[in-house]
Amino acid sequence: MNIDSNEDQIVEQFKNWWAQFGNYLITFLVIILVGVGGFRYWDTVQSNKAKDASVSFESVLELLNKGEKEKAKSLIKNIKQDFPNLAYTQLAMLLEANILVTENNYKDAEEILLELIDSDPIKGLTQVAASRLARLYLAQEKPEKAMAVISDKAMDKVEGGLWELRADIAAAMGENEKALVLYNQALEQSQLLGYPTNNIILKKNNLPARRANSE
Repeated sequence: MNIDSNEDQIVEQFKNWWAQFGNYLITFLVIILVGVGGFRYWDTVQSNKAKDASVSFESVLELLNKGEKEKAKSLIKNIKQDFPNLAYTQLAMLLEANILVTENNYKDAEEILLELIDSDPIKGLTQVAASRLARLYLAQEKPEKAMAVISDKAMDKVEGGLWELRADIAAAMGENEKALVLYNQALEQSQLLGYPTNNIILKKNNLPARRANSE
């Protein structure tokens, strides 16, 4: 098997994963915030700023839906400057990292995700940002750094939801037996929740090829 081709496939899978689940995760977080009254809280504390940030954030989503990434990045920059520490700002930073990844700008995407994680964001966003950062490291063939990210104490409570990611890291580190167990756990969970399993099955079936390349 051509090793360079295999590495290109890994990077492409990473981009596809990011694109596939990026909007879903943002939508999920917004629903959670609305459900627990998160936006109402911010409206109460900083009413005018929160409303303005909300409008700006919705504009970012509209720009991205139109494919106008440069305008979206410019607006996100303004949001970060004008509305620091608001929930909308943190969500905008996650979108910014997503844009940078699609542009192959991994270095700046890493900086954004690290900044977001260090800012102690809204509940749940730390885990989302950390899992994306781990995948970013995997795409750069830095599995040790990816493992360090998801081994952080902030990720302890969501281990069950990271089986596929942990399997990917184990496979990248040559721990194929461990990866096989984790892929099976990821498959079981995805089937239970009704999520697509084709990608997990493909990666599981590729483990023998990865072992052959490493020998």
